[in-house]
Amino acid sequence: MHRPGADLAHLGAAVRAQRHLAAHGYPCPRPLHGPTAVDGRVVVVETLTSEGELSDATRAPIRRALAASLAEQIDLLRPLAADPALREPLRAGAPAWTRYEHGPWPSPHDSIFDFTSRSERFGWVDDLAVEAAQVLARLESRGVLGPDVIGHSDWYDGNVLVQTTDGGSPEEVVVVSAAFDWDSLTARPEAVLVGMCAGSYTAGGAANAAAPTVAQVTALLTDYQQARPGFLVGEQWAAAAAAACWVLAYNARCEVCWSSPQRWCTTVSS
Repeated sequence: MHRPGADLAHLGAAVRAQRHLAAHGYPCPRPLHGPTAVDGRVVVVETLTSEGELSDATRAPIRRALAASLAEQIDLLRPLAADPALREPLRAGAPAWTRYEHGPWPSPHDSIFDFTSRSERFGWVDDLAVEAAQVLARLESRGVLGPDVIGHSDWYDGNVLVQTTDGGSPEEVVVVSAAFDWDSLTARPEAVLVGMCAGSYTAGGAANAAAPTVAQVTALLTDYQQARPGFLVGEQWAAAAAAACWVLAYNARCEVCWSSPQRWCTTVSS
């Protein structure tokens, strides 16, 4: 069930992509019905997928599993990324934290957050978001990032279950066994999408870990590069880093507003 005002075009595109993933064996629920409006709410009915256990992406095996599974889903969805009927609704209704082209800030993903004021103490978060968005805009305008791909933009340990496999390796081998929250699909250049995930993959999961550190962001990007040899070269790294900064700033803006609303939301007018 989704919040009132959910974008039906975006959800419909996401459901089609999710159905494609499930049909190709990707570990996600298979949509059965919807999206449809019922009593003022938007509902999608899907199969139950519950194999595996909660994870902690601060652990290297979990992080590597997230990177590999992200690469797999993006690869499976490449045939759909060329379809404007699918891509444009995803862009138009994309989650707020992916909409950097609207500048700091787009309308937040939840009405509990107020992005209309600027704080004297935490204005540096706004400034960081401006800089990150400008870097992404410059790179995209130069056409160096390649075409859009479709993938999960809220790819963190709280949205997956994992299993440990016996692959004969001396190291622990973990795979994603179930993945959820597919209304967070969006269309972006691959480096940008992966960077967004690198900027948030440890935050808010079962381990209740903090936002990823610079070292953890780099580690996820390196794992993704190993899953996709030949990718993330040259300016793709700059794009991924800027996208990670944008998401970190967006989440920080939400966090400070949530924890200290008087200090953040009622100070200096933007």
